[in-house]
Amino acid sequence: MDSKNNVPKSCEDLGGTDIQSQGLVCPSDFAHLRFKKWLTTEELAYYLGSSAGSIRNLAWRGQIPFHKKFRRLFFNREEIDGLIESGRVFK
Repeated sequence: MDSKNNVPKSCEDLGGTDIQSQGLVCPSDFAHLRFKKWLTTEELAYYLGSSAGSIRNLAWRGQIPFHKKFRRLFFNREEIDGLIESGRVFK
């Protein structure tokens, strides 16, 4: 367990319990995010270490770019990375 972020480093750190019933996510479930081009709200929240609600608020306020398809928000990971590198996000 990573004590700084309180995030399990592996699924074994969760003690073999049913992780979904505890509201936890196995880190290996999101290991692929740095290779995906399009992220959902929940994936972006995990990628940035934020909540899905915060991501939605940033999107609706126009602070981060998003694309809407099938009533869902999608975020281009490269655009988000560019915003972070430029320092223009979360201001």
